[in-house]
Amino acid sequence: MPTSSQAMSSEASDLPKLSRPAQRALAAAGIARLEQVAAHSEKEIQQLHGVGPNTIATLHPALAAKGLTFANARHDLVISRVFDAPLALVWRAWTDPDHVMQWWGPDHFTCPSAEIDFREGGAALLCMRAPKEFGGQDFYSTWTYTKIVPMTRIEYNHSLADKDGKPVDPVQVGMPADFPQNQRHVVIFKASGANRTELTVTEYGWPVGHMMELSQMGMEQCLAKMAAIFARAQAEFTP
Repeated sequence: MPTSSQAMSSEASDLPKLSRPAQRALAAAGIARLEQVAAHSEKEIQQLHGVGPNTIATLHPALAAKGLTFANARHDLVISRVFDAPLALVWRAWTDPDHVMQWWGPDHFTCPSAEIDFREGGAALLCMRAPKEFGGQDFYSTWTYTKIVPMTRIEYNHSLADKDGKPVDPVQVGMPADFPQNQRHVVIFKASGANRTELTVTEYGWPVGHMMELSQMGMEQCLAKMAAIFARAQAEFTP
């Protein structure tokens, strides 16, 4: 007597072309469509006998083409930039409220307030204001500092918050339910030649998808704002 998976019509499957062992493994697990693949983690699929790295590599773009991903698939976002500015100035951009207010937020967003208690165990409360064409809403975030190595490293946990710094449900502020709260961030500072500084920001554990892409774009735009600030500062002191 055939199993339910064996009885599935090949026409009902939208899986990409896979090796026969992989096809048999997925069929035995009752998986015939990409939506069913997306209900499992990458690790769970790879543990099926007959599924190897090539199968996983084939499934990734097939899932992405349908706006899907493996369940709980997460990625550490790493963004680096070299600034034409001394290390001390780049450090100040992350630790001085007046400096943070000049660059926090993607293009066309502003930061009207930044309260920073810069010490291990301290926290920052930042306000990001949307432009009028996007509704002009204020969004608040907290950075809770867990490790500070002067001129070298800042570690903090990022959370969405209300105006008083209390954590909020991401859905309440228009974010997806899986938007990471208490997300670990690490900022590394490294002198790179005369008056140049390499900065690397790592945001840990992003669910792979559109919000992760928006976060990368937003941080890259923040760093571009920062570079413009440094360029203006250098020009002011150039004879």
